[in-house]
Amino acid sequence: WSLVNKIVETLKTNQGRNNLPCLGADGIERKHLEPTKFSFWMANNAPFTEAERLSLLKMNSTLERLVFINKAVQKLTAEPDFICCSLCRSRFTSVTNVFTVGGAEGSTSTYVNDHGYIHQITTLRSVNTRRIAFEGRPCTHNSYFPGYSWQITRCRRCASLLGWKFEKVGKRNTSRINLDATDRPDTFFGFMSSNVVRHGG
Repeated sequence: WSLVNKIVETLKTNQGRNNLPCLGADGIERKHLEPTKFSFWMANNAPFTEAERLSLLKMNSTLERLVFINKAVQKLTAEPDFICCSLCRSRFTSVTNVFTVGGAEGSTSTYVNDHGYIHQITTLRSVNTRRIAFEGRPCTHNSYFPGYSWQITRCRRCASLLGWKFEKVGKRNTSRINLDATDRPDTFFGFMSSNVVRHGG
């Protein structure tokens, strides 16, 4: 329990920076603080890379998972990291822009396209668009996020496929407050976890 308490205290004082879960009064249900459930909850909700998440899920020991999570949380709260191209290391955005789209299972989720290809996607609020190139026209067919069009994105430096830009389609009602505006933004990006890396500042 001491590791759970240490992680929880760090997250409470961090206040959601670096896309770590915010554990204010309503941030997490009490039942999720049981060590085993908490370790799996963090594995799903913290901005881990695909490899880190896989390592966490393969661990048989709750203590081992919590030690790993604690080290990651301490690192993320100590220094800024960037989401970079896995091929040329061009920086696209800070990990602070990783977020969970409303209705998704976490900030990194797995999707299957209509050709049967599986993509693990990390969702980002914004990226440096001067460092990416757009390919083709926006399309709504088989969008991973209903209500959004998608457009292919590539690294401008090395042309590596990154993922997609997602943009809301349809009429926007500006006469009333959109209660889900923070987790369903007008535009966001979904980069394939296999094609980007997290790199220290």
